[in-house]
Amino acid sequence: MRSPKSRHSRGWLGPVTTVFLVIMAGYWAAAAFVIGVDPLDIYPWGKPVTRGAGSTAEAHEDLLAAIVRDPSVDLLLVGGSTTAGYTEGQLRDWMPGLTRNPANLSYYSPRTGDQEMLLDLIEKHSYARHIIITYHISYTEPRGGMRSGFPVHLLDDDWLNDLQLVSPHSVSLAGDVLAGRPPYGDSPVQRSEDQRREDKYRDFQTAAAMDDLAGRLERGQPTLTGPAPRSCSAYPAVTDVLVPFARRMARRGVRVDIMMPAYSVAMYGNWATMPDVLGRYPANFMERDLAARRCVVTLLDDTPGVKVVAFENEEWITGDMGRYRDPVHLHDPEAAGFMFQNLDNPAFRLTRTNVDPYLATLRDRALSYKPFNSVLGYGDDR
Repeated sequence: MRSPKSRHSRGWLGPVTTVFLVIMAGYWAAAAFVIGVDPLDIYPWGKPVTRGAGSTAEAHEDLLAAIVRDPSVDLLLVGGSTTAGYTEGQLRDWMPGLTRNPANLSYYSPRTGDQEMLLDLIEKHSYARHIIITYHISYTEPRGGMRSGFPVHLLDDDWLNDLQLVSPHSVSLAGDVLAGRPPYGDSPVQRSEDQRREDKYRDFQTAAAMDDLAGRLERGQPTLTGPAPRSCSAYPAVTDVLVPFARRMARRGVRVDIMMPAYSVAMYGNWATMPDVLGRYPANFMERDLAARRCVVTLLDDTPGVKVVAFENEEWITGDMGRYRDPVHLHDPEAAGFMFQNLDNPAFRLTRTNVDPYLATLRDRALSYKPFNSVLGYGDDR
């Protein structure tokens, strides 16, 4: 004879099973809807994604794969947060003779592993004939690191990972596509990201922020010197990822420009006071960064179709905190435009001949800089 407890236990299994089946049915229905509509243009039946001239990959990382595969894109900008805020409209205006349909694939806080995935996708699927890569300090890190939250499932070839596409956001995008509404461009996400940058700039443009930066530099600059490996083998993300990619693309007739980032000259000293930075990078991170940059230049100097350019020693740009929203991120369209407009200016090209003087000047400025801000009139007595 069954006990009452046994009959009771079996009684609630029915409703639980029903709820589970309803949830699974809803999930698979949503998956079929999203994959069938393909709002991210991942599959052969998807339609090219409509992007607004003011859109950025920083706000829409789920578009990275779709942009790479778009045959109408003729120029790709690949980098980190220093170039993530530049819109396609700005790139077009800054380089009218070089591009008609550029796309910006830069995004916040890249790691070596996700950048390698993106470069691999570009090599396999991109139609672009011009690629601009912004060097960033994460190239000094070991290979394979992945940024938390990076949409790996959109860039790999494992179809099971595509099931991660299913979310309220992707269902909403699919609905927009079916209704004929452009899912990207002037979106709430884009407006929020634009406002975030403006808020950071406003908060940084105060005398109190400059006083705080001056104190940080006074504490941080004396800690920046220290030996770092000069052998390029110490920087495998440069020797095994960035340099081979540039060479292979150049052999295919693709123009490749590698741009050193327009970090302000205050970045290194400021970072030396930040525990989260020192938890990620060793104490000699500045010297490692300068050594890795030297490797980029010396290893690619003889490669036809590839050149390295740098604008960091332009004092009016990187020495003026009035042009920045923090010590890392340039916030001035005039200065940004100047750099892209001068990609072909030989005065800014780095070669084996001039890379050491360039690095020596940058190092000296980083170790001695005191804040100057043309907007606030701060530090005019320097």
